[in-house]
Amino acid sequence: MNKKIFLKLIVTIVLMGFILGTVDIDDLINSFKSVNLLYLILIYSTLSLTTLLCSYKWMLLLRAQAISCIPFSRLLALYFIGAFFNSFLPTEVGGDVVRSYEVGKTSGKHLESLAAVAMDRLTGFSMLIFYGMLGLFLNWSLAHELKLTYIVLGVCVIIVTLITLLVNRSFGRWFKKLISFQQLQKIVDKLHSLYEAFYLYKKNVAVLLKVMVISAVFQFYTIWFTYALMQCLSIDLSFSKMILVVPVITILGMLPITISGIGVREGAFVYIFSHMGIPPAQSLVLALLYRFALIFYALIGGVVYASTSLTKK
Repeated sequence: MNKKIFLKLIVTIVLMGFILGTVDIDDLINSFKSVNLLYLILIYSTLSLTTLLCSYKWMLLLRAQAISCIPFSRLLALYFIGAFFNSFLPTEVGGDVVRSYEVGKTSGKHLESLAAVAMDRLTGFSMLIFYGMLGLFLNWSLAHELKLTYIVLGVCVIIVTLITLLVNRSFGRWFKKLISFQQLQKIVDKLHSLYEAFYLYKKNVAVLLKVMVISAVFQFYTIWFTYALMQCLSIDLSFSKMILVVPVITILGMLPITISGIGVREGAFVYIFSHMGIPPAQSLVLALLYRFALIFYALIGGVVYASTSLTKK
């Protein structure tokens, strides 16, 4: 086993062990028993619908790169497959690599495919930060109390800086001139080509606006999804607080220190919700219901991947 993966596994086990040690097992079992199963099934059933939306968004980004040879049905399948690899590979970007590679292999446009997947992630993350900032405005005292202010503001500064650099063509040219080592020239040329592919989105404002709207809808769904899971446990917190809390938990869950964010996301749930007056056992059950949803969604991708592989043979 790779040393990095092994260390992540150790951190994952330690974190989950620590979290489980903070809750009473009887309370945890009772919290699971209190879950409204019918409502939970209805909530989980909405997961696949979001993939239609996200796949359409990805298709728009690919079309902007003149990649139109791949039917929507294939993109939909690849999105499910990407979710499968994201959940069961040690890194949360494994699925993005799969999506980019498959489209690049079919279209012959590898850099353009990579740019589309990266822009897919970037626009989604941008709208996540937008909701985080909105939540910060609506819940300033709560954010300060939970020490979430600097997380939201810090990530906002990073994402705005990154977007500014990506759409600034002169920065790309300056970077190419700065790295003039002959040994690195091929790599620099590819990076510059990738940068040019990103720049296409700045010129295609209509597509970019559509993509941002879709990203806003999807991130709103993510917030609603967590709020709906709370209703399964009869947790009484306002939706406006979720606009702050969910983006922060999502950001923390992306930290690459455990396997697929396991332990980090659950720890964030327990810490934040416990400080908002929710018992630790209920907070952990909420986190686990969210984790089960990710696993369920990923398993759909696994089935799609298996059926696709069998079809190719």
